[in-house]
Amino acid sequence: MKKFVIQKILYPQNKSLPLRDLYYKATPGIVDFYTYFNSFPIVKWKKYTRLSNLHLHLSINGACKLNFFDDSNESVDSNHSFSPFLTSSIDIEIPYQTNSSRLLGFSLSELSDDFNFISGYFYTLTESCDCREIKLGIGICTFKREKHLLHNLDLFQKNILQNPESVLFNNLDIYVADNGNSVKDILDENNINLGRHIHLFHNINAGGSAGFTRCIIEFLRKEPPPTHILLMDDDVSFETESIERTASFLSLIKNEYKSDIIGGAMLKEEDPVIQFE
Repeated sequence: MKKFVIQKILYPQNKSLPLRDLYYKATPGIVDFYTYFNSFPIVKWKKYTRLSNLHLHLSINGACKLNFFDDSNESVDSNHSFSPFLTSSIDIEIPYQTNSSRLLGFSLSELSDDFNFISGYFYTLTESCDCREIKLGIGICTFKREKHLLHNLDLFQKNILQNPESVLFNNLDIYVADNGNSVKDILDENNINLGRHIHLFHNINAGGSAGFTRCIIEFLRKEPPPTHILLMDDDVSFETESIERTASFLSLIKNEYKSDIIGGAMLKEEDPVIQFE
């Protein structure tokens, strides 16, 4: 059996309110991860995937009390909820088959002055043959928005393409349709590595749909082609973890759903606590 990470806990330290509350809620002595980005959608994993067990790994300093919560907003699994932990690494199995929740989350309450949350993730124990290999192609259409494109390609490069621990390491290709023919020199100047996993195609300025179509055509010419294609704008703000979670989900998806399309969700840039698409 191998450990397969399906959702990392996002804990950014540079977010201000109200954006920070999408990741975690901090009150004196308590860090609450039952939030938009960090709650676990257990009902979707049960319906669409072959996930059979669920575990939580935490890395901490000091002592804390762990509480699990579900969508009833009540504490669940009292066997683990109120135990103080003094070690720096914790692994807990979460009841999965008998869990009827839609969402699952947790909070940590400090029990010592030196308590500090470091990192965490949800994972499953599975046989290697149970996981489908996902090769993702991301198609981006751009027209003279070099600053936004550069930022997003840099995120992909640092967090996935150069990160051996990513579920998409060596399994992600990014194709950029450059409708403005203005990008290459800027990418070269900023150490975006073109050629292996990031590919640039000069394209006529025939609009976004033409740019995305060019990306799809180029992906289908690739041998072998990607198992899945994601189309995204050049100027979106996003977490690369969202894409890694999608890849983990697809790796364990049931056969009857393997050809289905996964829809995304979008938050308003100027008011990010509102989901409008």
